[in-house]
Amino acid sequence: MLSIVIVNWNGEKYLEPCLDSIKAQKNIGYKIYIVDNGSKDRSLEIISRYQQSMDIVLLPLKKNEGFAEANNIGIEASLGDEHEYVLTLNNDLELKENCFLELERFISSHAHIDSFQILLMNYFERNLIDAMGIYFKEDYQVVQLAYKENYENLEEFEHQVMGVSAGAAVYSKKALISVRDREGFFDRSFFAYYEDADLAIRLLKKGYKTALAKDAVAYHVHSGTGIQDSPFKTYYLARNMLLLQYKNRDVSGYGKKKFRFILYHVKLSLKYVARGKFSHAASLWKALLDFYKMKSRYADLKSVQGDNLLDERRGV
Repeated sequence: MLSIVIVNWNGEKYLEPCLDSIKAQKNIGYKIYIVDNGSKDRSLEIISRYQQSMDIVLLPLKKNEGFAEANNIGIEASLGDEHEYVLTLNNDLELKENCFLELERFISSHAHIDSFQILLMNYFERNLIDAMGIYFKEDYQVVQLAYKENYENLEEFEHQVMGVSAGAAVYSKKALISVRDREGFFDRSFFAYYEDADLAIRLLKKGYKTALAKDAVAYHVHSGTGIQDSPFKTYYLARNMLLLQYKNRDVSGYGKKKFRFILYHVKLSLKYVARGKFSHAASLWKALLDFYKMKSRYADLKSVQGDNLLDERRGV
């Protein structure tokens, strides 16, 4: 049923609990593709050991190609197997017992849906939601639904899911193939962050539906192999939000809002300066400059569909 793609980068701390939690699942039929982004730790040794007892294909890369491109490589490799769906899975999470069984039940009863979100709960505070899907505001701002909300409030957000967070996302292969562009399934130029939101918009505009499989649960460390507050993250969040806007909004919609988003990042950089976080401020300015350098590559990919298509999906 599932081709599981796991991107790993120096994740020796997380690989064993992640793979153990997969191994403990009721076998619904799966094949694992681990794309290693040039790890320098013991990751390859650990993966090699698990290959002796699990169906794992290791795809080692010489350098860190980014989360987006590494997932593309794994997905591309999976197209040759017999499974209908791809599950992109972060290495810093553990699956709850029967997660795959609940996922299979939900998918089987929702044949009209092509992308599914596994419910991610906080690894350390297991009553708190980490991710349950993506929602897009009217101006295409990306919202991680119910982040840090108590599980008891889940139903308030359940029907707002418009896209899936790639940390634990299931996609039908036919849907992925239909929306792939020259930048890949996930846009490789994004490297990391918002690549799943960009893919979600393309799926929405093609008419594919998304749902939360709320009984399929995993526990997520969150930025386990990254740094939560870093100039690296500041740079890619800023640059990729601007690229997402430019690439996916129609000319009119983008033109009305572009200065607002740029001004927001300028103001944010000044706040970083005032707080003495000069490397974060520099990252924001670099993000703005690189956005202007990169946007020409998307000129022929820019959305020709009206922005109101997302309003239709949102139920406006």
